[in-house]
Amino acid sequence: MGVLAKREIYIRFLGLLLFFLGLIFSVVSDFFLFQDKLIFNFLLIINLVILSFILCLKLELNLIRENFLASFILICLIVITLFIVSFDYVIRKIFYVEYIFILCSNILIIVSWHYSISYYKKKKLIFLFGFIIYVLVTFFLRLGKLIYQIGLIIGLLPLILIISGVTVILVIEIRMMRRGLLKFV
Repeated sequence: MGVLAKREIYIRFLGLLLFFLGLIFSVVSDFFLFQDKLIFNFLLIINLVILSFILCLKLELNLIRENFLASFILICLIVITLFIVSFDYVIRKIFYVEYIFILCSNILIIVSWHYSISYYKKKKLIFLFGFIIYVLVTFFLRLGKLIYQIGLIIGLLPLILIISGVTVILVIEIRMMRRGLLKFV
């Protein structure tokens, strides 16, 4: 692939960056959905723990790779503990259905971002599945409230960035496959 696909690789990376920016804006925009600082802090901490783990995997840090199982179990325990602690508070505030769907869509989009430029078919399917679920949850649960709370452009910004990032990645991959420069395993 080397020199022949250098430009396409840079464009795929640009799509990955757009996707990541949309992911960050999506997590930050959750504050406007609940307008309860404690619920937002729980969401933010859970998302940051998962995102930092995924970033460590993406950057191939030796500490995480060598102790993957222990790291994964620790991250799962932290997330489950935070979810249980936060869920008690969320139930009292009557936000639990939205909270669960938004938390799951955030987790799916983080995992989807991790697999977005993978060369494996199964991981590419996880990427597409996570993206589709995120778009559906955003369309049905987030979009109306975000547009009402913070305006049309800023409310749509996370979704636009994520969709444009995914589109760039998919278009470039299709183009590379047609030229014979990319094959999925």
